[in-house]
Amino acid sequence: MNDLAAILGNLDHAVTAILGTRLPERPVLGNILSDPSARRMFAAGDGLTAYLNELLAPPVMDASGWILWSERLEVIQEGRQAPPSPGWPLAAELHFSERNESVHIQQQANDWIATTLSRSETSDNPNIGLPASFIEIRDFLAWPQLSLSDLSLRYEIAWQLVGTDTTLSYRPSVFRFAGFTRQR
Repeated sequence: MNDLAAILGNLDHAVTAILGTRLPERPVLGNILSDPSARRMFAAGDGLTAYLNELLAPPVMDASGWILWSERLEVIQEGRQAPPSPGWPLAAELHFSERNESVHIQQQANDWIATTLSRSETSDNPNIGLPASFIEIRDFLAWPQLSLSDLSLRYEIAWQLVGTDTTLSYRPSVFRFAGFTRQR
């Protein structure tokens, strides 16, 4: 752990010197990857409801997240042993802690797209001595309607090094829901 702290400290110094900006408070070397083979498209909500039931079917105990149904918002916490409620899903973000994957579901035109995201621990760009990407971990307050006043939504944001050799900068490229955390 001390090695990682030293690497990140040196990285922050290098980024500040070269790019004139500081790293986020809690960076992690790595990237967030989308698995194209796990990307699914649904033309109707019924197929999506079946997919959600399949994802969350017992004995899945490591899932957390939220599902926005047409008439309500459902919060899923780890340890849950029941499939989601029936309904017409509009969007969802689920995190599976044991396999460190997230599934993001969003509506696009008349279809729904389910994308599986996972974290990659490698991120090197040997040409310039800076990592090609890093992950920032951010906690956001939960919506007041969730009745989860002690929980925050945790997101991982991947920042990619972009530009030419003379004008490099880090830009956010992808994010994923990474579960709930307790507020301090």
